[in-house]
Amino acid sequence: MTRLFLASAVVALLVGGGSSAPVPKTLPHPLFQNVDAALQPPKGLAETYAAFAEQAKKDGEVENYCLPLAVNIVTARPNNARSGEDISKGFLVKGFAAEVLTVRRVSDECYLIRTSTTTISFIQTKSGEWKVYKYADRAVGC
Repeated sequence: MTRLFLASAVVALLVGGGSSAPVPKTLPHPLFQNVDAALQPPKGLAETYAAFAEQAKKDGEVENYCLPLAVNIVTARPNNARSGEDISKGFLVKGFAAEVLTVRRVSDECYLIRTSTTTISFIQTKSGEWKVYKYADRAVGC
């Protein structure tokens, strides 16, 4: 029994369960309320994502949040496609769900944010700004 406990403790330390990284005491933004406290993104990324989400729902004009030439932005998808890797302004306004389900840290400057409709990858530029560099969605119910 003691060996099993010790082995579990060692595995937890090796995979990050024993990390001493500080866990945020408050959410960086209400859109992240469904994300585990240990997986919360940096405050600057949370603020950028919240602004992106607000603009997306307002009119879909999210070009300023994207890394130049990284993603294709279209007004509508051809042939009424229900999913894609381009950013469809029509989908953002009518089908985008902003509430975050999961956040995955790819590296210190790269994070993936997943909602019920969309996966958005952000990268932190040398100037400190967070920009979308990869995007995919699946329009559920639209």
